[in-house]
Amino acid sequence: MELDYEKQAEEFNNIWKTRYQPPFVTGSWVDNDWARGRTEYLTFLIRVRDRGVIERIKDTQTGLAEYICIDPLPEDYFHMTVKELDAFLAQEKTAPDEYTEEELPTLIEAAEDRLKLFKPFDVRLEHLNNFKSTVCVQAYDGGFIRNINGALMEIPGVKKLRNDYPRFLPH
Repeated sequence: MELDYEKQAEEFNNIWKTRYQPPFVTGSWVDNDWARGRTEYLTFLIRVRDRGVIERIKDTQTGLAEYICIDPLPEDYFHMTVKELDAFLAQEKTAPDEYTEEELPTLIEAAEDRLKLFKPFDVRLEHLNNFKSTVCVQAYDGGFIRNINGALMEIPGVKKLRNDYPRFLPH
């Protein structure tokens, strides 16, 4: 796989240019027509467990916390997004965008099969950026996570979203 850090930097710079658009402030992301009170949104992610990285994120959060529009998240939430499923976990399936606990093992097994195709890789976390309603850290990996995102879309029932492979940027 060819690594392309320059392309990633250019794509992150394009997102940064959107910072002048009016902010999108979410009072509660579950109280809307899309979530309809559902709170367990399904996402494939890489948990951040490195204490040094966690402490740097927490230091940054302390600086950002002075802005009332920023709500820092607890450290057990620190992660790099790999693929959003655009689906929720539900006790009983009542909508097409829901998975039940009984369906999760099949989904996880299919994801594990695809992840076996990838070797370990390094990620550099540099610079803050902002998506429409989220402050994030840019993750430079040369394209590994983007390719994993693409592989996860091969799982039956997993939808391709607007910002998925080949556009996906790890964050």
